[in-house]
Amino acid sequence: MIVGGPEGGDSANTPKSLGSAAICRNSLWSRRELQKDMPEPIVFPNKDLPAGETPHRDALVIAMDINGVVVRRILVDTGSSVNVLNLETFTKMGLTREQLRPVNTPLAGFTGDSVEAEGSITLPVEIGSYPDVQRLSMKFIVVDLACSHNAILGRPGLEDLGP
Repeated sequence: MIVGGPEGGDSANTPKSLGSAAICRNSLWSRRELQKDMPEPIVFPNKDLPAGETPHRDALVIAMDINGVVVRRILVDTGSSVNVLNLETFTKMGLTREQLRPVNTPLAGFTGDSVEAEGSITLPVEIGSYPDVQRLSMKFIVVDLACSHNAILGRPGLEDLGP
């Protein structure tokens, strides 16, 4: 899980303002009003289950086309407040640091360790299988960390994908 980052803004006051916004949102709409706009649930049939013992508790790891390159080993993490792209993957995709925009807000993992981002970049992505392919632009925070995943798809990416 990654927390922090520039998703709500890139300043020290961002967490306070986001907390206030959440309180305001909860007081403006009733649960019934929110539920009518809720998307259909994502369902995985039994044929999609990995072979082996059940129940399994494996993480959801996907592949996605990012900037014309199929990137595998992308962790779907509903606890992360940003989409993360590993610097090594970023470089292998033929991208350069000159394309990054500065990020002033550090990231923190669930252990509380702080990580400085290399920068942010918005890239075109495609996800899904033909004929249900979704194309959109997605913002990633690039970090230089040793990680078994090439990227993390956090809440912003999941929200961008919508229903």
